[in-house]
Amino acid sequence: MALNPQNIGPGEEQHESYYPASLRGKQKRVQYDYRHWDGELFSCVGKTLADCHAKCDEWIQRKQSTDIAGMKSHLSYLMKVAKAESNTHLRAKGLVPRVDVQIEKTKKAIETLKSQRGRT
Repeated sequence: MALNPQNIGPGEEQHESYYPASLRGKQKRVQYDYRHWDGELFSCVGKTLADCHAKCDEWIQRKQSTDIAGMKSHLSYLMKVAKAESNTHLRAKGLVPRVDVQIEKTKKAIETLKSQRGRT
């Protein structure tokens, strides 16, 4: 599969595993792309898909730390990740980080921002 960031829509992700020649083909890496709801593209390389998801989560949190609409889209993304993880044996073995805590933190952050702005 060849990654093409132009083919992914808002809220979508794509990834591909490969063995870089610089590491003599002995260590796997994952190329990861995620297009945010506002159209901005996030790309990274990590040792595992879980590493890439963690990097993406950090990027989104920094990007949207004061934006309620953005935080809601991040919450939607986390819910998708949680649903995907629940369908795999990796979560049961503890190989994929749990996103439940991140979901709760994002919900609380949204409520905090709403209360600070006087919204209910």
